Amino acid sequence: MTVIATFGIDNLPVLIGDLLISRETGSATSVGLPTIGHYNSGETANNDGKPVGLSQKVNIINDKLAIAWAGSQIHAKYVLKEIKRIVGTTSVDYDRIKRILESLPREVFKDLSICGIFANNGECGAFHFNAVEMYTENVGDIYAAGSGLHHIYEVLEMPMEYKFIEPSENPMALPIGKAIAICNLLLGAEIRSRTTLNNLYGGAFEIAITDGHTVKKIGDILHIFMNAEIGNGTEISGSFYSRMIKQTYIGRDLLMRSTQTSTDEKGNTNLDEQDMHIVMPVYKNGRTSKYSINDLPDMNSTILCINLFVSKEGNPLFVKSRVKHAAIDHQAVQFDGGKDLSGIKLDTEFFSDFLKDIPKE
Repeated sequence: MTVIATFGIDNLPVLIGDLLISRETGSATSVGLPTIGHYNSGETANNDGKPVGLSQKVNIINDKLAIAWAGSQIHAKYVLKEIKRIVGTTSVDYDRIKRILESLPREVFKDLSICGIFANNGECGAFHFNAVEMYTENVGDIYAAGSGLHHIYEVLEMPMEYKFIEPSENPMALPIGKAIAICNLLLGAEIRSRTTLNNLYGGAFEIAITDGHTVKKIGDILHIFMNAEIGNGTEISGSFYSRMIKQTYIGRDLLMRSTQTSTDEKGNTNLDEQDMHIVMPVYKNGRTSKYSINDLPDMNSTILCINLFVSKEGNPLFVKSRVKHAAIDHQAVQFDGGKDLSGIKLDTEFFSDFLKDIPKE
């Protein structure tokens, strides 16, 4: 499933997009997804389409412009390369980007939708072409496209409890935290179930944001997944999901380190499996990756995102995310070994307090 969208959080334009590339036909393939590991596309129902790989849907054109796409990958590559060629390093406003889009061949937009954000001398804005305009309770107006339209609408209509987002002196910390929380609500379906394409987004979402001066993606994030089960009465049991994902950037390329861990009888954390996923901008797709296992990113991160999946009697109730900025300083999670997972340290009091805030109903 695909979803791209742009909306405002605290008067700042935000652009989000998933990573999954799928086709309606073709033979079954094995695709590595950061959240659930290797996935055989033959497991999906015949009418769901088949996941075939990953690509950046959110693409930085320059430090003033970001564009996300949904639909034909071939046409997206052409359109974004043309926009990148025309714009170069200059800034755009709404009228200029509209003229550029209208100058491109009409046929490429028959199966392509785009959303974007721009910065221009302290001012910022959002635009779309072939996307759907909606209004939601949480963020107001939204432009969105893709097969996940209904899902993004449902998420943005849900009650959002932002008390789970840590304060920070950074004025953009709260909008960033809210955007991460929204994306993780979308990603929750992928963690819980992998039976249909409708539950798959490619293991991560990318987020771009602007303050009117620059447009940038949000990286250096460590995602930790937790399960919480509400039993009879007020009893709550929480446990770590065995997969952690580090999301970072080298230049324009997205690097994700996905780890599968287990705990032995002595309480030691053992690394059972790890993968590195390199996801390039669509205008670079097809180039040979220059990265190796030696480029695995350090697991220590400046943003820690805890994704809490809450169930009752085995039935999923809701997903909550807690975003902690300057996570290294707070030491909620720390890896003494850096790139090595040895010596993982968890602030048990921090996680216990997090579990106490779960509604019982």
